[in-house]
Formats: sequence, C-alpha cells, structure tokens
Amino acid sequence: MAARLLLMFICVLQTLPLFFVSSTLLCEAGFCTKYRQENTCPTTARDCSVNNATFSGLTLPSPTICNCCDYCLPLYNKGEPCSLGGPGDGVTVGRCGHGLTCDNGTRTCVRMSTKCHDAQDDYDARHAKGETGVLERRPECDIRGDYATYDCVPSQT
Repeated sequence: MAARLLLMFICVLQTLPLFFVSSTLLCEAGFCTKYRQENTCPTTARDCSVNNATFSGLTLPSPTICNCCDYCLPLYNKGEPCSLGGPGDGVTVGRCGHGLTCDNGTRTCVRMSTKCHDAQDDYDARHAKGETGVLERRPECDIRGDYATYDCVPSQT
C-alpha cells in the first residue's frame, strides 16, 4: 500500500510542471514575423493554391520552428502514383485524395472498397437501368469512405 502511494506521489510530481510551462516558451509573440524576415518560406505546391478538379491539397502548418510557414500536402487523384509509406517505400510527398486509397499491387490511387462505396455503385447501376425511386438519393460517403452524416429537414420525409 505504501509503495502504491509513493508511486502515485512520484507520478503527480512528474506531471505537475506541465501545468506551469508556458506555451510561448519558444515561440514568443512576434517570433514568426522575425523568422520570416530572416528566412524565406519555401513556396508551396500549386495543388493548394489552385484546388480544382486537377489539383487539390491540404494547407497545413509547416514542420519548421513554430510552424511559421505554410505547407501544402498534395492529394492525388485516381490512377496517380502513390506510396504506402515506410522506410525506403517511395518518394511521393502527398497522399491519395478523399475516398481513395493506395493500392499495394499497382502503387496507384484507387477507389476505396467500403460499404458506402458499394451502395453508391449499386445505386448507380440501378439508376442507369431506371430502377431508382423518385425520392431515392445516392448515398454520400465521407473522406474515409464511411457514410456521410446528413441533416434532417423538418417536415420532410
């Protein structure tokens, strides 16, 4: 019992300083302004600045000191080369776009195989044959291939 109390006391002492550390220890006010004056931020990929059907990307904080610069993570389209990650496993910088995954065999971005995507394929096939109902809607999938959330409209079916 005494050993447990001693262990709990040591754990509390070790985590206590975390509550008193200021978040501005390294990045005080005005640091990024001074950093950008002394250093030039690299230009980001055009994928984030264009963002259309051909180019898309996510603008993220850069992995530089205090995240002073922007970083663009390109999102690859279906059929474009990709990397699964890991040591020595490719040189691509971005990742496959929304609803896509990197195929292990072809190393290209392919559509995810999920229940939501299967439901979309089923709807598309039935719609092409004219077998969908008037109020039936095509399922919407989120970026991970799961069913997207929806908003209920009051007084609607």
